[in-house]
Amino acid sequence: MTDKTVTITVDEDGEIKFLVDEHSKPFITPETVVKRASHVEPANPLLRVMFHGLRSVCSRQSSLAEFTRMWPCDWRINLAPMKIDRTLSTRK
Repeated sequence: MTDKTVTITVDEDGEIKFLVDEHSKPFITPETVVKRASHVEPANPLLRVMFHGLRSVCSRQSSLAEFTRMWPCDWRINLAPMKIDRTLSTRK
């Protein structure tokens, strides 16, 4: 058996933050508010505007959404709630 680690952060207002995965699910109660922590989006500002515009009018499972995931451009991980950005050379 391997050790499992769940990192939990409690801010000065008592708000608790942690990433949800199979090891942290026992900490989730019916009162827990789960929010998405990141978005993968084009690094280029113009492509980013086009990407979000297209994605705002289609479902995540649509062929249009799938098309936007395949754009051959640099991608960034937008961790806005954590105030961190990362740039990727590919979505994979």
